[in-house]
Parts: sequence; C-alpha cells; structure tokens
Amino acid sequence: MTTKYTTEHGEVIEVLHDLRDIKSGDIGLVSGKSFLSKTIQEFQELENKKGSHWNHAMVYQWIDGYLFVFEADKWGIRSTPFKDYLFSNRDLLVLSHKTKRMEGTAQLRFMLPSCGATRYDKWNLVVAQAVKMLTFGRLWLGGSKPKDNRFICGEWAAYVWNNFYPGTFQENTAKVSPVEIWENTHFKHLYIDRELLIEQLTTGM
Repeated sequence: MTTKYTTEHGEVIEVLHDLRDIKSGDIGLVSGKSFLSKTIQEFQELENKKGSHWNHAMVYQWIDGYLFVFEADKWGIRSTPFKDYLFSNRDLLVLSHKTKRMEGTAQLRFMLPSCGATRYDKWNLVVAQAVKMLTFGRLWLGGSKPKDNRFICGEWAAYVWNNFYPGTFQENTAKVSPVEIWENTHFKHLYIDRELLIEQLTTGM
C-alpha cells in the first residue's frame, strides 16, 4: 500500500487511506485540469511553485453519515457530495489542523445560511488575486476588511476557520488563496488515494 505521494511540483505527502479519517472542518484542496484550474495554478506559481498545484479550496462536513464539502464556486456558496470529487479525475488533499478540531454541528449551523444565499466574488478572483500575485503581494485591490456577502474558495475556507479559531488565517480573509492555505503551517497535509476510497465506498467500508 502506497504511503507517500509526490506531486508534479515535488511536494511529498502522506497518503490518507480511510475516508473516516477526514473530519468535519478539515480543509480540502483540489488540483483540477480545466483551463481555469490551470490558469489559477500558473498565477499561484508566482507565490509558491510547490503549492501552486492546488487551485481550489473547500471545507469538509459530515452529515448523517455522508461526507459533503461546502465550497465557493461560480454559483456561490453551496454544498456538494464529496463523492462528486472522489469520482472525478482531480487530485485531492486533506488539510487537518494539528491541534484543533471543529465541532461538526456548530460548523454546519454556521455554514448552512450561506448556501444558496451568498454570491461568488468574481472581482476578487479575476482582478484582485491576479494583481496581488503579479505584484508579489505588494498591491491589493480588494477591500481592507473581511466580508461575508461574497467569497472565493480560499477566502471561504479561511472565513469559516477564523470564525471558530480567530487568527488561524490572516484577518482579511479576502486575500487568502488556495496556495496560502497550503502554506499554513497549522495544518497537516494528507493526499487522498481516490482508488482506495472509491473501493471503500462501493464495498460499504
């Protein structure tokens, strides 16, 4: 059984072998293969080449024995069954906090009101993040304070964590991108062996 995985940029990661090791509140990172995913990865290389492999962020949540992710995508904040990611062709990473855990019910109550009611922040993605990366962080065109009415993916994950554990990420969560989540030393990285977890799901674990 494989215990280590190496990404295309040379990051060596411990492999997660059991779906039940994912906890509510863990952060997920995704490496996609679409044009938009590759564009985000290329911009993120300006910040950190190894971490640039991951272009999307989300928050894991167990609900009645089923694993979901709460994420900000082009439709805004929504919940997605984790199996939709598991059965895709994308690399998946779990970031588990080294010392802190979310209380699943409280986290769910906090996130649910945003689902279907909160927009995606296209300006942040297309303009503010791009300028920030092109200027190596020297110029930021987004707001100076965190917001709660529209999000991009990394911002959403940081916003959820800062609500329960202030200071986990920088105060202005609008600046947070997937590569900055990847860089956060409070979290341990675990690579998802999709084939093994798919087998667990199909055999009922």
